[in-house]
Amino acid sequence: MPSYNYARFLPTAIESVLNQSYELFELIVVDNGSTDGSYEIALDYAERDPRIRVLTHAGRENRGVNASLNLGVREAGGEYFGLLPADDLYLPDGLERRVRLLETAPEAGFAYGRAQLIDETGEPTGTIGGRSPEEMVGFDATGDLLQALLFHDFVPGAAMLTRRDLLIAIGGFDEAVFFNDWYVAMRLLARARCLFVSGEPVVGYRLHERHRSEENRDADRPRRLELFRALSAHAAAADDDLAKPRVRALIALQLAVHAYRLGELGEARAAVADAFTVDPSLQDDAAYIAWWLDPRHGEWSLALSADERRLFLTSLSTPTGSFDGVLAAGSDYTVFADLVLSAAADALGAEARTRIAWTVAAEQLEAVAAGPQIGVLASALIRAVRRPSLLRLRPFIKTILCAAGLWPLAAKLRARRVITIAR
Repeated sequence: MPSYNYARFLPTAIESVLNQSYELFELIVVDNGSTDGSYEIALDYAERDPRIRVLTHAGRENRGVNASLNLGVREAGGEYFGLLPADDLYLPDGLERRVRLLETAPEAGFAYGRAQLIDETGEPTGTIGGRSPEEMVGFDATGDLLQALLFHDFVPGAAMLTRRDLLIAIGGFDEAVFFNDWYVAMRLLARARCLFVSGEPVVGYRLHERHRSEENRDADRPRRLELFRALSAHAAAADDDLAKPRVRALIALQLAVHAYRLGELGEARAAVADAFTVDPSLQDDAAYIAWWLDPRHGEWSLALSADERRLFLTSLSTPTGSFDGVLAAGSDYTVFADLVLSAAADALGAEARTRIAWTVAAEQLEAVAAGPQIGVLASALIRAVRRPSLLRLRPFIKTILCAAGLWPLAAKLRARRVITIAR
C-alpha cells in the first residue's frame, strides 16, 4: 500500500484489507514521506495487528509511488502481490476471489476483476471500471488481448493480483513511467496469460479532487507518450510477446498517436516509419492499418465546426487533384491519418494507400453528412467512372451510400443480417 498524505483515507484502506474474507496475507504500508500524519496512523495500526508492516524510504524521503511499490516487492514474503493505493479500498471478498482463481491455473501470471468507483465519502457512484478479456477483444475486434491492452487500459491496477516471482522477473515497476499499473499489466501479459474475476467488483476506486483536476488530465497526455516510449525501448530487446513484429509495430503506431497529440510531429512520423521497419508484413496489410486507425481505438473526435465541415465536404466534392487534400481538411482523426500515409509513403503501395484513405474519409463523412450530399455523390461517381476498381472497395461504397443519404438504412440492414445469422 503506497501511502502519501492520505491521512483522511488511510484508515479505511487499511481496515478494508484487515476485514478481508481471506486472512493469509501481510499488509505492507510504504509511506512516501507523508507530512499529514499518515505515517503515524500506519504505525499505530501495525502496533495493534502483526499482519501489518510499515516501511519508509531512507530519511523519510519522498521517492515516488513506483519506488514505494518496488520497496514493497522486495520486502514482501507472499506468493502473490497486489497493490492498493491508500485512497482506495478492497471489497470484502475481493482478495479471496482472486487468490482462489490463481490457485486453479498455475500457468496464469495474474488475475484481475472490476473496480467499483466510489465518491470522496466512499459511496458507490454507480460506475464500474475494468472490462473482461472477452469484452475487450470483442470491442477492439482482435484475437490478441495484448494488442487490445495497448489501446485501452482496462485492467484496474488495484484490482490486479500477480505472482510475485513473475513481477520480480520483469523488474518490478519502472520508476520512470507514471502509468505503472498499465505498463506492468502489458509486461506481465507478454509473458503469461491472465484470469478475470467475473461478477461483482473486487476493489473500490475513489474519485476525489486529484482525479478531477484539469491539471491532472492535461498531465496525462505526456505521461501516455512517456509510457509508449518506455515500452518501445523495452520491446526492442524483449524476449517475450512484446518482441513479436506485429506487437512492436503496434507499439510504434500507438507512440505515433500520442506524439502527434502533443505536437511532436517529427517523432510521430518516425514512429510510423519504424512500425513498417520492425514488421515489413505491414506493408501488404492495409486492412490492419485501417483497423488500427478506427476512431474508437484512438478515441478520436470526428466533430467539425460549421466552417470545417464545409471545407471537408467541398474537398470531398472535388473529383480532381490529390485525394490527400481531403484528409487534411477534416478533423484531427483524418489529419493524423494523412500524416500516417505520408510517413509510410515509401512502404505502402498505391492500392493500400487508396483503401486506407477512403476508409478514413468514409468514417469522417458518416460523422458529419447529416443528409444527402449531392456534390460528394457526384464526385464519387466521377471518380468511379475514371477508376472502376474503386467500386470494389467497401469504404468507397460506404462513401457513396453516405453521400446519397442511404447509409443509415444500409447500416440497419447489415445489423439485422448479422443478428439473423447469430440466431
